Amino acid sequence: MRKGSDDRLRSGVAKVTALQLEVAGPVPDVIARAKSGDRVAFAELYDQHVDSVYRYLLYRVREPSDAEDLASEVFTRAFANIHRYRWQGKSFLAWLYTIARNAVTDRRRRERPMVDLDNAYGVAEDGPTAHERAVHGEAVDALREGAIRALQFRALGRLRKLLTSEVA
Repeated sequence: MRKGSDDRLRSGVAKVTALQLEVAGPVPDVIARAKSGDRVAFAELYDQHVDSVYRYLLYRVREPSDAEDLASEVFTRAFANIHRYRWQGKSFLAWLYTIARNAVTDRRRRERPMVDLDNAYGVAEDGPTAHERAVHGEAVDALREGAIRALQFRALGRLRKLLTSEVA
C-alpha cells in the first residue's frame, strides 16, 4: 500500500515540475529568434522582462535614475551577448538577473574611491617617518622619566623636612 502512494507522489511531482518549467521559462522560439539576430524577438524579450529587471536593480541601488541606467546597460549587454545564452532549465530572466548583479558590482567598483599613488606618496611624505616617530617616542619616554624623577625628588625633600622637624 505504501509503494502505491509513493508512485502516485512521484508522478505528481513530475507533473508539477514539468508545469513549473513551462510556466517559468520563456518561449524558446523567441530566444532562438533573438539569438539569430532578430531584433523584434529581442524587443519582445525586453518588453517581457524590463520591469522585473528594473525592480531588481532599484532594490539593489535604491536610486531610480541609477536603476534606469543600469537596466539600459543590462539589456545592452544581453543584446551583445545573446549568442552566449544557453537554455539550462532556468528562465531567461535568471540570466538577465545575473547580468544585472554583475552590472551593479561593476558600478560599485567604479565608484569606489581611489587614491593616486603619487598623491598617496605625497601624503605619506608630509607625515613623520618611522625613525622620527621612534626618536619622538624616546623623547617622550625621557620626559616621563624626568617628570617621575622630579616628583620623587620633591617627595624625598618633603619627607626630609618632616623627619628633621620631628627630630628637632
